Amino acid sequence: MVLFGFGGEFLEQKRNVPAPEMTTHGKFKCRADNQEYDTREDYEAHCMEEHT
Repeated sequence: MVLFGFGGEFLEQKRNVPAPEMTTHGKFKCRADNQEYDTREDYEAHCMEEHT
């Protein structure tokens, strides 16, 4: 998993991350496994690690 890459590598992976569902408490919810994250960065890291 690449969190910080050069030459657009991170941006390329980030495009494959589906939009999160937003909860009523302002958290980011993964539609694939219903896990909730406090920040979008945590949500995206989870998706790249677990679902790509």
